[in-house]
Amino acid sequence: MKHWMWAFVWSVSTLSLAAPEPGLYPGGLARIALPDGVESATFKGLPVWIQNGVAYVGIPLDEKPGASGVKTDRGDWLPFEIQDRGYPTQHIQLANRQQVSPNTQNLKRIRREASEQANWYRRFSPWMPEFPFALPAQGRVSGEFGRRRVFNGQPRRPHSGIDIAAPTGTPVLAPSAGQVIGVGD
Repeated sequence: MKHWMWAFVWSVSTLSLAAPEPGLYPGGLARIALPDGVESATFKGLPVWIQNGVAYVGIPLDEKPGASGVKTDRGDWLPFEIQDRGYPTQHIQLANRQQVSPNTQNLKRIRREASEQANWYRRFSPWMPEFPFALPAQGRVSGEFGRRRVFNGQPRRPHSGIDIAAPTGTPVLAPSAGQVIGVGD
């Protein structure tokens, strides 16, 4: 059975590192009660996890506040309102300009890796991970979920995971049962 863990990326919060934080905001986990008899539902055309009559929707960090909802396999529209949520901003000055404005060769690599990651994120399995997640490594949390980053004055996407500072060679564990679908440097 193939398992897929992208919701971990979307839903780990700074307040609760080992379980998704429920909430109707970018980066939150919406829990939507479904009418009896609904077997599947989608959010923005993508399937969502369903367990015991509840749809679990990982709300992307770049989702704009406002009206939204899930569509059921019966055609029902179940609306909800996505609220704004402020995440802290981190301003970082880097001496290595390649880490802010990569040259053509590095930009090709970045685009290739982004395409590979996009393919991973499109995979879906109806299997839902077990919560709470285990932290994958022991160490200091050095990068928090949702933090807005500005490198040398240039805004970047919000941080969609957590960073754990640990020495090279520190064992890294899976946060929940699943299948590794990609690795890289």
